[in-house]
Amino acid sequence: MKKVIMFFVGVFFSYNCYAANTYVGVGIGQAKAQDSGSCSDLSIIFDPGYSCSIDDTDTSYNLFAGYQFAPNVSGELGYINLGKYNIAAAGTVLGSPVEVNGDFKATGITASVVGTYPIQPNFHLLGRLGIFSWNLDLD
Repeated sequence: MKKVIMFFVGVFFSYNCYAANTYVGVGIGQAKAQDSGSCSDLSIIFDPGYSCSIDDTDTSYNLFAGYQFAPNVSGELGYINLGKYNIAAAGTVLGSPVEVNGDFKATGITASVVGTYPIQPNFHLLGRLGIFSWNLDLD
């Protein structure tokens, strides 16, 4: 079975609300499943002439909240939804009609430490070190 690798596009839009030393935010972007298989992989199951489609890209979003411990150090917790993906195929197996449909959805939680380094009054470098624990649900 092929391994499914999910990634979140590094460029995303976010909106942050600040209150004292705490903040919350929302990000949105696009995620793509890598190594999710290909329609040619099904040729060992289906008779010639089968049809197949794979939807391996979806909109993803994250929700996060943080607390600023020091002027340049924050801690964050978050939730990420990497979207829903689908593979569908139809054809015959040993002459009998067969339809196959599968969905998978990836979600997870994050915890990280965020450091900032001011370059100019309104421009800072940002570094993040953290973990991402995720779950892949298959139907």
